[in-house]
Amino acid sequence: TLGSSTSFDLFPTPGGNEVLWLEYSFGMLTLGSEFYFTILPLGLDSIDAYADADLFDIKSDDGLMSSSGQLKLWVGIVPSFSANLTGTLSFGVGPLSLKSTTVIDLLPFGFSSQGISATLELFDTSLGDNGPSFSGDLGGAFTLYPTFSGSAWISLTASMDGITFTSKTTFVIVPFGFGSQYIKAAFDFDPFSFYVSATFTTGDPQAEAGFSYSFP
Repeated sequence: TLGSSTSFDLFPTPGGNEVLWLEYSFGMLTLGSEFYFTILPLGLDSIDAYADADLFDIKSDDGLMSSSGQLKLWVGIVPSFSANLTGTLSFGVGPLSLKSTTVIDLLPFGFSSQGISATLELFDTSLGDNGPSFSGDLGGAFTLYPTFSGSAWISLTASMDGITFTSKTTFVIVPFGFGSQYIKAAFDFDPFSFYVSATFTTGDPQAEAGFSYSFP
């Protein structure tokens, strides 16, 4: 797959970024490379390569329980050489899903971070075969190492005919307080898509727009 993603910061500081990626999948393994550019001013930011492996993906016969494991090797080439290994374990029971993410630095070798997250699906429904669909979930994410931090969110999504509206409200847990309000409108017309979004925090609001395409 060859793809490109372009995004523009509209407010408060104008700017732009471009990502080009090349990806090939076969069986349980996916290989890829990404090139990151700054548009304003034009310049190459970074180049990296990665390998993703799906270790296992198990579901119960009734579909109520599931478990999966992934391993990702990431190598930074530009501006400096580095590498890390990320292991992800996911478990699901009904509407509840749990995930553990462990990151190990390879160059230099050392334990980087450990995080866990949980998501509870509140609802997922559609009106008719071709009608709009609505979903909502409640989640929380915690970083256990190197320093403890946590956040919680509630996300609401409505979609129809390739158009999706998303609202995500995030709260900081320690210390408790408002984190951000994120609103996004996405338009997906395969292989092209574009979006506009806005983020509101206790500081200056941010606005962004972007588009992407991918070809097999």
